[in-house]
Amino acid sequence: DAEVWSLARDPEGDLWLGTQSRGVLRWDGERLRTQEPRETSLADAVWSLAVDSRGRVWAGTAAGLVRHERSPFTTVSSGMRQRSTYAVRADRSGALWATTENGLVLRLEGDRWTTVLAANTIWESPNIWPIGTEGMLIVNEMGRAWIGSASGVRDVSRQIGLQGLRTKAVLEDLDGSVWASTDSGLYHTVRGVVRRVTIPGAEVGWAPRLIHRDTRGRLLLGDPGITILDGTTVQRIGATEGLTDNHVRALYEDRENLWVGTADSGLFVVRNNKTVHLAPFNERLRRDVLGIIADNDGYLWLTSRTGLFRVARRALEAAADGKATSVPVRSFDRGDGLPTTEFNGELQSQLYKDASGGIWLPSYAGAIYLEPRAVRGDSVAPRVQVQRLVVDGATVPLAGRVSLREHPVRVDVTVAITDALQPARARAEYRVIGVDTTWASLGLRRTFSFGPLTGGDYRVEIRAAGEDGDWNPTVAALELSVPLDFSEHWWFLPIRVLVLAALLVSIVRFRMRRVRRREMELEALVTRRTAQLEASRARLEERVEERTADLSREMDRRTRLELRLAGARKLESIGRLAGGVAHEINNALTIVLGFTQLAERSAKGNRELEDDLQEILRAGRRAADVTHQLLAFAKRQQTTLIHVSLDALLRDLERSVQQVVGDAISVEIAITEPVPAVLADPSQVEQLIVNLVKNARDAMVGVGQVRLGLEAAFLDAERTIGAYLLPPGSYVTLSVCDTGPGIAPALLERLFEPFFTTKDFASGSGLGLSVCDGIVSAHHGAIDVKTTPGEGACFRVWLPVSDLAVPTAALGIEPTDRSETLLVVEDEPAIRGLLVRALRDLGYQVLEADDGAAALALVEQNHAAIDLILTDVQMPRMNGSELATTVRDRYPDIRVVFVSGFAGLEGVALESLQAIGPIIAKPFTIDTLTNAVRTALDQRAAASPP
Repeated sequence: DAEVWSLARDPEGDLWLGTQSRGVLRWDGERLRTQEPRETSLADAVWSLAVDSRGRVWAGTAAGLVRHERSPFTTVSSGMRQRSTYAVRADRSGALWATTENGLVLRLEGDRWTTVLAANTIWESPNIWPIGTEGMLIVNEMGRAWIGSASGVRDVSRQIGLQGLRTKAVLEDLDGSVWASTDSGLYHTVRGVVRRVTIPGAEVGWAPRLIHRDTRGRLLLGDPGITILDGTTVQRIGATEGLTDNHVRALYEDRENLWVGTADSGLFVVRNNKTVHLAPFNERLRRDVLGIIADNDGYLWLTSRTGLFRVARRALEAAADGKATSVPVRSFDRGDGLPTTEFNGELQSQLYKDASGGIWLPSYAGAIYLEPRAVRGDSVAPRVQVQRLVVDGATVPLAGRVSLREHPVRVDVTVAITDALQPARARAEYRVIGVDTTWASLGLRRTFSFGPLTGGDYRVEIRAAGEDGDWNPTVAALELSVPLDFSEHWWFLPIRVLVLAALLVSIVRFRMRRVRRREMELEALVTRRTAQLEASRARLEERVEERTADLSREMDRRTRLELRLAGARKLESIGRLAGGVAHEINNALTIVLGFTQLAERSAKGNRELEDDLQEILRAGRRAADVTHQLLAFAKRQQTTLIHVSLDALLRDLERSVQQVVGDAISVEIAITEPVPAVLADPSQVEQLIVNLVKNARDAMVGVGQVRLGLEAAFLDAERTIGAYLLPPGSYVTLSVCDTGPGIAPALLERLFEPFFTTKDFASGSGLGLSVCDGIVSAHHGAIDVKTTPGEGACFRVWLPVSDLAVPTAALGIEPTDRSETLLVVEDEPAIRGLLVRALRDLGYQVLEADDGAAALALVEQNHAAIDLILTDVQMPRMNGSELATTVRDRYPDIRVVFVSGFAGLEGVALESLQAIGPIIAKPFTIDTLTNAVRTALDQRAAASPP
């Protein structure tokens, strides 16, 4: 119905027709299409047609020259009530489906979309996924699900089981099961059974945006990062692995590559187990990537909110492998026939490629169909021309060679790129030969700067290329000539060298004269300094000798301290053993001595039985003495310090000492002057004196003499006495000397070792001097020995003088009656029976308990009747200290007396017990027990108000 006036064929083989009344028509071999020109919509008579080297068709019309381009994009929106398309997918029969922003689900029938499912309320776009052979799974944001097909839509919400859960992504798996990501987590539906999937290490309620099953059978979950489930193995790709942007919006797998699109950092690729960020190779790859798909010609197509991009996969792979420094990227916009530059990507990547290789793109303008092969590359590289040259702010006329008058600080060059398919998108590079031969990218800019320049000749070269084409081998060049300064001429260098040489010679001569003069001064100085050094050396040698002597003394002191520390550690370990042994022995001896005394009362009148019981008592007391010695040498014996006058104590012991040594040995006591009192335990000091006298007696054979002496002493500085280090202060010294053969030097170091003795096994235990050492240590004193072979030995004890106040014992109160009620707490049944029997024989009312917890229960029930608690210190469940503290806090009128089989309590433990009540050390006699209990009860009666 129109006359054809001209014909032309484009590079794709399509026939273009210029008509008299219908404008330009295009025949693609199947149908005749009307071609709207980009510049105008007029359908004027077309007199002539021509095709240029880039495949564009130019039409000569009555209205002027018009350019026609074949667009690779076709918008298919017929039948859509809402053009904003969120997803385009095909079911397994090849039928095309789409969802829109207002929740419509459409199916393409011919060239028109038909509504399959309409929204009852305003939804976000539903998820769609191919299911079965000819169906499409549809899941809305509230978890309702349908299966749509050509025959209609049926509700499968119960089978899917996601009602009420807001869904983000769905996937029908290879076995027909359905994976769904919801706002409350990831769910897997298998044959109607819904199971919530917990990913190890993921946050509770994690809902990925993307669900994808790759060709290796692994399940890929995207955002944040990428989580890969391979059976029971969980692998993560995040910032540590190189994926610096966790906001994953698109995943696409091809061959050995996994392409990853992110919201903030653009495109990544996981290749050869390595994650590479591709944005540094082209800034366009840094934009948000919402969708990724590959065509059949080796290109990746990327959708974003700012346009559509195409990039060659081979170029990306080369960049990822470190074989390229840049990647060409071609962009598409309205100038290429694209109806919009804004694409959707709220849901998992929804691009689709059909069987013919065409790609469907969801956009705000509707479903866009892209024919990748209809996109023509720029077969002719664009040209570049220099338009303007500005030197230090002044425009310089362009010529074949530009000569400048002086050194420029800044040179600005403006270029123009022509003959490009899209000139505004063409790339350009430049280099300044004479400064650097490396090409520098202009990007999309058209002006570049360099400088400052020194004198010489320079060549500026600029080359251009299309967005994804090759560089034009023809470059635009600009020759610059900069005049040479005086210092830049060739002859200036030898003159400068001569001047420098003359200057150097002058400087060397001047320096030589100064060196000679300085040498003479130094010789004189060396002579003076040598004499001074000789004098200093002599003084230094004297100081070295003095210091060497000091160091020798210090080393001796350190050696003694180290030996003392080693001995203390050894003694500590032995002490722990002695304490434990003493505890067990004291418990046994308490039973033996106590029941023997009870039996002795019953044996009155039986002389033979009384004698036998006395022997048992004497043996038990000797065993008790052994435990006391064990605790003494281990420094764990309980020490009660009072003011003691050693001269009075020594005179009181004179007769006992004489009895110890026998008639063949004489005893002499020498007190040179009145000595001050010391803070000591009298019984332990007596034991110390007796042990030293016995040691002196045993050292002499036959007749001899033991001399005991007391002296006051004062140390004005710290001093080492034997193995002890005494601080400065006032002391009283006690000496015990004998006239025996003396002590061999080899034995001196072992004198105070426990169980060391030079006597036979039957004559001594080796504990005497060890006990002395323990007593001295407990009194913060020292002991040493001086001996001369053939002239005897002399032991000297140092005890510190103290003016500290010592609490005196409370005055005794006459007993009143014995009708009081006592509570006996002891975990050892035999000892508990002994205590109960002894106290009841004395007329007391006695309650008993086997541990602290049971005793506390009795106190709670009978606290008004109980007057005193007699308790062991060490017991299971609740010890005596805890029991006493609790009772004192609740019932302060009840008195407490402690019984301990280990008298080695020290420090805070001993002080806390003594603050509550007296301590009776095991083994004890019935009389000791009776006196302690009576004293405590009488003190309670005296303290009570009348």
